[in-house]
Amino acid sequence: MMYLDDTQYALDVEVLPGESGARLDAFLAGRIADVSRAYVRKLIDKGFVTSSSRKISPATRVVEGDLYHVVFPEPEPSDIVPEPLPLDVLYEDSDIVVVNKAPGMIVHPAPGQVTGTLVGALLYRFGGLSGVQGDTRPGIVHRLDKDTSGVMVVARNDDAHRRLAAQFKDRTVTKVYIAVCHGVPRNRKGEVGRPIGRNLHQVGKMAVDGLDAKPAHTLYEVLDTVGGFSVIRCRILTGRTHQIRLHLAHIGCPVACDALYGREDIIMPADVGSSSGASCPLLARQALHSHRLTIRHPSGNMEMTFESPLPGDIAGFLDCLGKAQP
Repeated sequence: MMYLDDTQYALDVEVLPGESGARLDAFLAGRIADVSRAYVRKLIDKGFVTSSSRKISPATRVVEGDLYHVVFPEPEPSDIVPEPLPLDVLYEDSDIVVVNKAPGMIVHPAPGQVTGTLVGALLYRFGGLSGVQGDTRPGIVHRLDKDTSGVMVVARNDDAHRRLAAQFKDRTVTKVYIAVCHGVPRNRKGEVGRPIGRNLHQVGKMAVDGLDAKPAHTLYEVLDTVGGFSVIRCRILTGRTHQIRLHLAHIGCPVACDALYGREDIIMPADVGSSSGASCPLLARQALHSHRLTIRHPSGNMEMTFESPLPGDIAGFLDCLGKAQP
């Protein structure tokens, strides 16, 4: 990597044996840590990606031995409107912010939702964030699903972002989740190692052994069982979309209230044998929580661990399950 000035850096990426035939945008997005394919396309279209041997486009098929020079320009101003939304900040310094993301909050703008995002709240509170992911995902090194709560780290500058992204890419980050699931796994402790790809029949849904499946590994351990449900601790060794939800469903224990891969989208008190007579849902989002995250600080390289206890809705659900048992 070479730095051109305080806001630009560049790198050279060579096509290695076995990589021929891929589209250039997909190839570069896979080789450069935490850079999206859409952002790579923008770089190519604007002339920031060059080859000494031929004219290129995002659809160019790469050939072994090709060398591509990639310049990362100064980030464009974000169109995201900063919003004064509640934020639970676990830690902050000049390089990173660690938050306890609330359930129901989308991380960055998506089609149909451009407000109420985590990045909007972060921009309001902290001002500028890293720009490596382009103008729609400032600061975002990794993400949680909208209805998954818990610990997330965000980068405040580009250098911190690149260093954190390298940790995620190299799988040196420890990510531990707590899930409440239907049923009990056959083995109370084990590993699910089935690859994950896109679902052929439903946009936005993933599948075990799906299209373009990539390796995925989840370690799990049953912590407790109550009322036909299991409390399962999961450590993910890879970070595929919907990985925990898919892997737990694959072993017959879908996450409670997972409308995409599970059995229902809400659970009422009566559904678990509660005699409270309450008419509001006991749980109305997938019971999945990012409990612990361990990283190395991007500046000092010191190992840091951040934890978030179970949020009120999941804790209340478990409490109700316990009280409903004879």
